[in-house]
Amino acid sequence: MTFLVAVVAIEGGIKSRSASVVTVLTREHFENDAGPIGKKPLRIAASRVLDPVDFRRWEQGEFGAGGTRRRYRVFTYYKREDGSMGYEIFNDAPVCDHFVEEHALTNAAGHPGFWSWYARQASRASLPIASVVSMRIADTEKVRLEVCAAACECPCCQAKNPQ
Repeated sequence: MTFLVAVVAIEGGIKSRSASVVTVLTREHFENDAGPIGKKPLRIAASRVLDPVDFRRWEQGEFGAGGTRRRYRVFTYYKREDGSMGYEIFNDAPVCDHFVEEHALTNAAGHPGFWSWYARQASRASLPIASVVSMRIADTEKVRLEVCAAACECPCCQAKNPQ
């Protein structure tokens, strides 16, 4: 649960780049010299090396209970008319943390309201739905969005919005 910060020197031009490690600092030393590391880079770094359970435990220790607001982003990749690939990113997918903990982020399409939200976003962006080739979803790191995920109820959301 300790962060180390590698300071690198990047050399070369666009075609050939190389990098050399200049030094490795403790988080405390780095922050004394350069200021605090932002929440987003810390979360990304931690999510890359910790399993999901340890990551959630680390978040609670680092930011306190309720100290992070997850912002789920949906990446849609599609084929343009000229054959090239395009993409759209839709922010703030309506998926609650409880659902993700219970069913996994890859199954976010099964969350109540996900597809109606997505349809509104796609319409606003004039997204050619028939040309979509893949979708990803991310809080920190992108994962494949299981578009055929079974629709599930979400007790957390039902409690917030009783009908």
